Formats: sequence, C-alpha cells, structure tokens
Amino acid sequence: VAGMMHAYTLYWYVRPFGASALMASYTSDGPQLYTVEPSGLSHRFFAAAIGKSKNAAKSALEKLDLANLTAKEAVMEVAKILYMQHDPNKDKPLELELSWVCDASNRLHQLVPADLAAEAEAAAKAAREAMDED
Repeated sequence: VAGMMHAYTLYWYVRPFGASALMASYTSDGPQLYTVEPSGLSHRFFAAAIGKSKNAAKSALEKLDLANLTAKEAVMEVAKILYMQHDPNKDKPLELELSWVCDASNRLHQLVPADLAAEAEAAAKAAREAMDED
C-alpha cells in the first residue's frame, strides 16, 4: 500500500493521495497498527494519530500503559483524548466514530458496540467539561 501511494506522487498522469491512513490487523503475532503517508512512508506503532492535533494526541497516547489496557479501557481513553484535543470554538462539531480490531471483535474490524461507544462518549464529554471548569 505504501509503495502504491508513493508511486502516485511520482507520476503526473495519476492524482496523488492527499491523506494519511491508519491500517490495523490482528495476526498470530498479535494486533498491529501501521500509518501510511502519501509520500509512501509507513511505520508500525502501538498507538498512532494522524490529522489535525496529531502531535498533542500522540503525546497523550504515549502516557498510556498500552501493554496493560484492555480494549474497552482503550476505547474509553481514546474517546477522552479526542475530546480533549477538540476545540469547539475553532473546530467543526465532533462526530465520534469508534472501531476496533481485538479479541472482543473476534479479531475482525468492527464498529465498537453502540452501548460502549455511548459510554465512552459520555465519559469523554464529562472529562472535557471538568477540564474546562479548571
């Protein structure tokens, strides 16, 4: 995939990709997460962020103990990080869509169950409001 994205930046007759991508899989080696950039660079990470405010999100992700988090705990933390980085005065309204690849999803990419997503969003909004009050 990275090679194809890089090739599209080289030739004038094809339109280059204009966005980075996150790719996740679950193999016999365990879960794997890759970032792929339009330039063709690809890296494997335990946690990654792309897009606006990616540096602040990466810093927040680095503070998490990823080796000991369950998938449900990780969903809660990611929702909090997304809401903490969102500025409602400058940014468009936040629409939170969560998906995962884990044992709970039978190692397939699926949307996070609606009840867990709602719980994570409520916790994230509460954390954001607590931060705004300080």
